[in-house]
Amino acid sequence: MIDILIKLSIIFLIIIFIKSIIYVHKFNENAQLININDIEKITKGKKILDPLLLDYGNIEDIDFSNFVKENMNSHYEQYDTIIRLLDFYLNKDVYIYKNSKLLKDLKLNNKIEEIHSIFKLQLSNNEKYFLSVFQGNNKINLQKNIHDIMLIYCIDGACNINILNPKHKDLIDYKKDNLDKWHIDIELKEGMILYIPCEWYYKIETKEDCKLLHAESDTYFTSLYNEYRN
Repeated sequence: MIDILIKLSIIFLIIIFIKSIIYVHKFNENAQLININDIEKITKGKKILDPLLLDYGNIEDIDFSNFVKENMNSHYEQYDTIIRLLDFYLNKDVYIYKNSKLLKDLKLNNKIEEIHSIFKLQLSNNEKYFLSVFQGNNKINLQKNIHDIMLIYCIDGACNINILNPKHKDLIDYKKDNLDKWHIDIELKEGMILYIPCEWYYKIETKEDCKLLHAESDTYFTSLYNEYRN
């Protein structure tokens, strides 16, 4: 009897796992950007298929200039290069993108965790938090959100974020030049949260100083799959 129960439990878990993987790829072809001013309108624990823009308000002031002055020799990995805090004095246009160490050094973990809790799914897993700091004119090329939950909160300054519905994936695969007309253009200002649904594409551009907090998470049934897929 126990063997049967164990086998049934394993089968049940496999079915849940497969259904979760299938649902990861589900998206709304007719999705539009939804603006929300009331945080209570967000249903906690439920996956959202439309991009959301939420005016959350400012939660923290960062004295980044003073942090740089006190930590000139500190450095952070940026893809295959190393960015020094000194570079923010030496260069007009420079950035550190999605860095977890910088987030911890500036002690902002609790802030982004607080924001993530608003959207957090049941059985949430693989929770990751980052900080981006941009100075001047910078561009982050088109990327794909492969996580169940992805949030970008503007803690200071402003940036432009273009998001693209995955129904236009063929245009990306064939490297068409007319992608811009299909983008949803968003000016993410201080105090705003942008929720980007899974499978959607996005790119970031700054023309002024800007600081962003990032949150990504999956569930126990999707975390391993999402971590290694493209």
